[in-house]
Amino acid sequence: MKKALIIGYGSIGKKHYNFLKSLNIFDKILISSKHLPKNNNNLTSIQSIINYQPDYVVIANTSNLHFKTLKIINEKLKNIKIYVEKPLFLNLQKIPIKNKNEVVVGYNLRQHKGFSFIKNYIQNKKIISVEIKCTSFLPNWRKQNYIKTSTAKKNLSGGIIYELSHELDYANFLFKKLKPLNCELKKLSNLILDGNDFFHGKFKSAKCNNIYITMNYYDRAPQRYIKIIAHKSSIKFDLLSGYLEFVSVKKRYKKKIMFNINKSYIDSHIGFIKNNKKKLCTYNEGYKVLEIINGIYKLI
Repeated sequence: MKKALIIGYGSIGKKHYNFLKSLNIFDKILISSKHLPKNNNNLTSIQSIINYQPDYVVIANTSNLHFKTLKIINEKLKNIKIYVEKPLFLNLQKIPIKNKNEVVVGYNLRQHKGFSFIKNYIQNKKIISVEIKCTSFLPNWRKQNYIKTSTAKKNLSGGIIYELSHELDYANFLFKKLKPLNCELKKLSNLILDGNDFFHGKFKSAKCNNIYITMNYYDRAPQRYIKIIAHKSSIKFDLLSGYLEFVSVKKRYKKKIMFNINKSYIDSHIGFIKNNKKKLCTYNEGYKVLEIINGIYKLI
């Protein structure tokens, strides 16, 4: 790996630039952004990107541009690794990956050791129900006024179920073949958004027929957890505190699993670069999340 390219230089693009820089793997890391001055470090044309011939590309522009960007990069460049920030796209349309290129999608929460624990826990158990919750207060996400961010604009971000699609991805990753059954998508708060700020849905999967996922943007007391109830035990994993609680007929314990969100991004890049994709979201899995979202909209 010698040359990297970051496409898009908003808050997440800047993070990826710093993550790649910290790896000390690349000889050169350039940027492609219309919001930066034109100079030798900012490649603003397709031809300049082709001439640069990057080995590693991170697509981190607004979600509505992911499809167009990946299509061009996939057609014009060969033998490269392409990391697409989540969500993969906003529409249900697929690009055949060619030219010996590889693509993964940035669902970095998969790196959390808590999910490895949960995967082992559910392996041989009959699951009664699953509760997944992700709530936060959008104005607290970034220092910038939330009204000016792409998150507040549905045409750029896709709205709440795209922005918070980590929950859909890890639910499908853990329980397989996730399918929506009943869903609500509403605007409940007075936040200035042109999309919805609340989602609740019931899903079924290969491992459980009662999976409930709730998301919102307006909770000033953030929550992010998954609770799994089996016939003889239950487990709750709080992603914010890092605590995992296990209760069964015979024992009960609580343990903390350390997690660094920045390290999860770095580990995702390292895994991709070193061809260790065990905890990465593949292109097809990222597309599966889009199919789940499309199924949600069909029910509403």
